[in-house]
Amino acid sequence: MCYQMDKFNEMRIFILNNFETTTNTFDRLHTEDIIDLLYRKGGFLYDTSRTAKDFKSMGIGEYKSSCRIHGKSKAGYIKLKFKTI
Repeated sequence: MCYQMDKFNEMRIFILNNFETTTNTFDRLHTEDIIDLLYRKGGFLYDTSRTAKDFKSMGIGEYKSSCRIHGKSKAGYIKLKFKTI
């Protein structure tokens, strides 16, 4: 149980340190791209429902069921930026 809680806290800290809410509606990321970033940059395995729940609870970004990026509409976030991109 302790290990799981440590990983959970480590993941939340990673999210808070690497993602930021902006005022620009053109700062966008699809949910699947967020999940990919969490895995590639932080080593965290994440799923779609958990992403929505955690980002909402931390007040990061603004969820949209249809977020258009480069001509593709998928679930994602507006006013959200990955800081190291």
